[in-house]
Amino acid sequence: MARKKRINKKMLVSMFIIAIMVLSAFGFIFSYQTSQPSEKLDDYKGHEFKKTAKGYTTEINDQKLYFDYYPGDLEQINITEDTRAILSQSEVFVITYDPNSDFAESIAEKEFDLEQKTGKTGKPLIAKGLTNATGYALPQITCKNATKEMPVIRMKRGKTSEIKTDKNCIIIEAETEPILNTFYTRVLYIIFGVMN
Repeated sequence: MARKKRINKKMLVSMFIIAIMVLSAFGFIFSYQTSQPSEKLDDYKGHEFKKTAKGYTTEINDQKLYFDYYPGDLEQINITEDTRAILSQSEVFVITYDPNSDFAESIAEKEFDLEQKTGKTGKPLIAKGLTNATGYALPQITCKNATKEMPVIRMKRGKTSEIKTDKNCIIIEAETEPILNTFYTRVLYIIFGVMN
């Protein structure tokens, strides 16, 4: 009989622990579902932004696009008038980078992101290239290939962090990947007319 009581006590304790775990899981799911999915921010120059789990979202050409940063947080990034003019007026861009760079994977993701966003909005057209295309199917594109009709955006790791223009080539140079990401987002906002 003593053995039966021990088994019952063990079973009771086990059932109690299982019940706590199950109820905790339900509580987490319920709290996640009832939390607000987005937080409305102030309009930014006619664009309504919401903060979501994926980032900041706004509509551009009737398409919902996600960005990593709110435009008001990027106003301190210096952009020259030449760079602004190229980014806001060009119908086509060629994006290029060094595939051997430490930032190659991150830049490739940004290139894909830009392609997706411009594919949704219908502007501008994006072509891809590499500064060192040996062994790759993409064409070799450097700043030397940049023209007024087809400017080049080159992203790279550098010893300084800046966005500059060399004739028709926009160079996004960053010391770290987070800086590259903020610069990239700032450039996107100019391309889509959210910032100037």
